[in-house]
Amino acid sequence: MVIAAENNASNVRRKIPLVYHRDYDICFRGIPFTSTILDSKRFAKIFKTLVSHYGFNVDDIYEPAESSQDELLSIHSKQYLSSVSQPVTISKMMNLYLLSMMPETTIDRNILYPMRLATGGTVLASALAIQYGWSVNLSGGYHNAKTNSGQFTDIYADVPLAIRMLLKDDASTIRKVLIVDLDASFGSGYQTLFALHDEHENESDDEYERLVFTDDERIHIFDMYNSSIGEVDRISKQFLTYGIPLHDNMEDEEYILKLENHFPPALRASSPDIVFFNAGVNVHMDHHKVGGLCLSTEGVVYRDEYVFRICRENDIPIVMVLSSCSSTAASDIVVASLDNLHSKNLISLRTW
Repeated sequence: MVIAAENNASNVRRKIPLVYHRDYDICFRGIPFTSTILDSKRFAKIFKTLVSHYGFNVDDIYEPAESSQDELLSIHSKQYLSSVSQPVTISKMMNLYLLSMMPETTIDRNILYPMRLATGGTVLASALAIQYGWSVNLSGGYHNAKTNSGQFTDIYADVPLAIRMLLKDDASTIRKVLIVDLDASFGSGYQTLFALHDEHENESDDEYERLVFTDDERIHIFDMYNSSIGEVDRISKQFLTYGIPLHDNMEDEEYILKLENHFPPALRASSPDIVFFNAGVNVHMDHHKVGGLCLSTEGVVYRDEYVFRICRENDIPIVMVLSSCSSTAASDIVVASLDNLHSKNLISLRTW
């Protein structure tokens, strides 16, 4: 993907490598679609708060296009992509019975389209990070989406798709990638990175599912996860390069110590050309029922600062995605983190 070069003249506003679309939020006729697993209006809240803080507008950032069917087929099976548009399937996936009674067109426009936009946003953000040194997609981070399955709002494997497109681009300078997954839950979907889809497109779905677990030494995964929540399947864990299990009720000091002890060695050993940072905020104490951890807002803010600082000091482009959330406080935590990154000169949210 080629991003148009900027005019660096002093009288020209420069764009910010922030990716957002007004349709990121999941709404029905403007009414927020809420549940126990997400605040569906948080993307607009984050964007509007950042606008109030820094005075930029939609023309100063980057708006993504939705990922196409052909792009999604490079990482997902045809059967899966067809199934997610079925109301019964999506209602079970998101654990929301109401969806089973809605027409397919409503499901597509109000749930799947925003997620395809977010997936396209991560692809765009990967190109922007190479150009600017950093980027933030104000959505995405669907780390539980697999080739043939999804979970909650993790329908499309946005990070694996972005990485696949970078590695298949002959003009790209990206040869090695590190995923840093700091969402509280284990990112079980990232094994889709190892798919050899184009070489096995005629395989049956059962054969396809087995073929996705093919190791790729260009891609490494660093995942700090609460081992007490959910089930870490054997195959997923097999392709986890750097797995740091955490325990319930872990607080700031212990969490940050683990991050500081384990992340720099992982970065040196993997020597990536780009980092994808899943900055999930369900590690926060307000999300304890979901993530089981007890980080404060200050702890989450420092976590993000530390990852960015290490990457920027080593001149490694970093793509930040937000992952799902489970409380209305999530938008405030994300804004606090981005404000801090700006104040520490690790990113710039000004147009001058």
